[in-house]
Amino acid sequence: LDTDRANKLIKLAGSRRGSRFYEFQDKRQKRIDNQITDLLAKAQKLDEQKRRTAEKRADAMLLEMDAQRKLNKVIVHFDMDMFFAACEIKADPSLAEKPMAVGSMAMISTSNYVARKFGVRSAMAGFIAKRLCPELVLITPHMSRYKEESDVIMAVIQEYDPNPSSASLDEVYIDLTDYLFQAYSQANPETPLQDLYKLQELPDAMWTMAWEIVATIRQRVFETSKLTVSAGISCNTMVAKICTDMNKPNGQYMVKGRKDEVMEFVSGLKLRKFPGVGPVRGQMLAGLGMETAKDIFPKRGLIVA
Repeated sequence: LDTDRANKLIKLAGSRRGSRFYEFQDKRQKRIDNQITDLLAKAQKLDEQKRRTAEKRADAMLLEMDAQRKLNKVIVHFDMDMFFAACEIKADPSLAEKPMAVGSMAMISTSNYVARKFGVRSAMAGFIAKRLCPELVLITPHMSRYKEESDVIMAVIQEYDPNPSSASLDEVYIDLTDYLFQAYSQANPETPLQDLYKLQELPDAMWTMAWEIVATIRQRVFETSKLTVSAGISCNTMVAKICTDMNKPNGQYMVKGRKDEVMEFVSGLKLRKFPGVGPVRGQMLAGLGMETAKDIFPKRGLIVA
């Protein structure tokens, strides 16, 4: 991917004066810039006493959250790889080596990895995608097809947690804890099942078993659907979701439920990696000097204030 070329083409395509896209983006960016200016002005008005008061409030919130921290769960986030595009390729294998995307000239839903090498990505306007990759094959979505494929995949995953939390057709969270405890207790008869629920942290052997179980789930999904899925494994939904992107496509990544390991993992992450931090909020935080997770604590007073 030639990132510089892609960014220049995106900027050029979006800067055509008079177009609706340009007008929308221009108004949006001006609004964001004004909000950042207002935030910086408020930050400069904070005197030392107000800043210390805000930091104390932030510290109290951190202590409360730390007390609620749970490290004895195994949460798994599954995300199908380029799901809509993969379903179309499954229906028409000739698309596999072509740059293709599912969507319209107004909006791309997803693209295959060939198209992504040109900078084509989801949530991008289709006409911009065509500028980045003139050979792009644009396919109208077939939602009924995606729903059928999703049902097959979810049926496999539900065998490990009958009550998964489905975020969309191609994304789901499961709590693997009960299944893991039962499997571990059967493999280690000297360890009563009820004792496992008393653990505050899980031993390495359990995390190793969790890794193996998730690998088995992913393999079963592929054997059943011929589609690949990536997974993230950790002690809560947020970290698990971030983990999923660490080894895509068709991979898995795990951060064990250890406070130090979780803190080390998240501290160096860009704030845009966190669910809920989109382009707008990311710009605002960057305007206040916060671009990675480790930047937040020294400036926690600004966030609370």
